[in-house]
Amino acid sequence: MRNARLPTLLLLLPMACGGGDGGTAMATITGANAIQVASSVTGAMQFVGDFEEILQSLVFIIEADGGSGTYPCPGGGTASAVIDDVPPVDEISAGDSVSLTFNGCSDDIDGDPVILDGSVSFTVTASAGVPGGYDVTVRFVYANLALTMGTETITLNGDITAQASTPDQLIFTTIASGDSLRAAISGPGGSMSARISDMDETRIVDLSLGTFVIRAAGTLYRSDLGGSVDYETTTDFTGTADGPPGAGAMLVTGASPARMRIVALNSTDVLLELDEDGDGTFETAINTTWDELD
Repeated sequence: MRNARLPTLLLLLPMACGGGDGGTAMATITGANAIQVASSVTGAMQFVGDFEEILQSLVFIIEADGGSGTYPCPGGGTASAVIDDVPPVDEISAGDSVSLTFNGCSDDIDGDPVILDGSVSFTVTASAGVPGGYDVTVRFVYANLALTMGTETITLNGDITAQASTPDQLIFTTIASGDSLRAAISGPGGSMSARISDMDETRIVDLSLGTFVIRAAGTLYRSDLGGSVDYETTTDFTGTADGPPGAGAMLVTGASPARMRIVALNSTDVLLELDEDGDGTFETAINTTWDELD
């Protein structure tokens, strides 16, 4: 039932992004922080990808059984849903909207308890009938959505728009974009903020072949990096099943003149190439792995 799934679906929202208001200064990229920068950028890319997967499930709340109301969460607290399903009823169509509000809603992710407070809402901005598939565009807005895990709290704010489509339930294309998606992380060890802005990410998943293609661009600010970096795939990342990319490359640009290239050598190994003096030659090579960047 729709109401039973509301808390669980929101708990799947990815946490890796960080967030905050940030600043305009560009971060310095050096050999000393190259792995940290690469980990932050690939984490941001994965954050958007995880969100795209959530879209596939969350938007279909509109078509499920149930309706608006306040429902108990598995571990205590409540989740309230306000669903405006405009005609045609029980079909995803432009103008449909859902608002979810959490009040101490307790559940778990892989056995770890999480408490949710705050709200998230989404509106279907476009929907086209596709025989055997679908094509829907949805805008999500986060308003102080706080997720508390143990002694750490992550608070999300901002918006993101995603278009999801499939012609045959085998090949799925999702395009995510947004001006600013922010979060603040606080805990006993201190606080950190970050923001993904000007994002544009496309993922194509072929279930029949078990493959994926990712192309991404955006700006990532993180307070622990001391500023922002721009990132853009120069060669599409590709891979199989749920594993890391086995091929592809991304260019990361920070404070002038330094640049870094992230190159997937295979589904295990990654090469970081640095051009610290901006002369066009990537003179420093750092070998790492997807596990280390995770």
